Amino acid sequence: MSNKNNNKKLTPSELSVFCYQFSVVFKAGLPYLEGLQLLADDVFDKNLKGIANEVVKSAEEGILLNEAIKKQGVFPEYMVSMLSIAESTGRLGDVFEQLSVYYDHQDQLKQKNKKCFNLSICSNWINDSSSFDAHFESATNFS
Repeated sequence: MSNKNNNKKLTPSELSVFCYQFSVVFKAGLPYLEGLQLLADDVFDKNLKGIANEVVKSAEEGILLNEAIKKQGVFPEYMVSMLSIAESTGRLGDVFEQLSVYYDHQDQLKQKNKKCFNLSICSNWINDSSSFDAHFESATNFS
């Protein structure tokens, strides 16, 4: 497997954007390879652009889209499996759209968890410093 991304998996946010852009292309009814090339040309994120170009190159060689995506080594197996089903049923646009929503929700959950974790740390720090202040005051109160 030739992976130029050092096996660094894409984030849920990147996956959502990638899937959304693919869903728009497939729902527009463009010819398969033309749509892929248009997408690769239109991607702004440098990392995603490189991945999209590699996917196009593989598709032009006749490799199925799910295999071309899997070959990159940065996509979750769940996504690859869903795309395999979508290709066999002719529903790539719909599945890409659903995957975009799914990964957007995953990103939102990740952000909420991060906020909760940070809030928990901050809350613990405040509680610890408050108890330290109370202990320090009582220890230094000589009256």
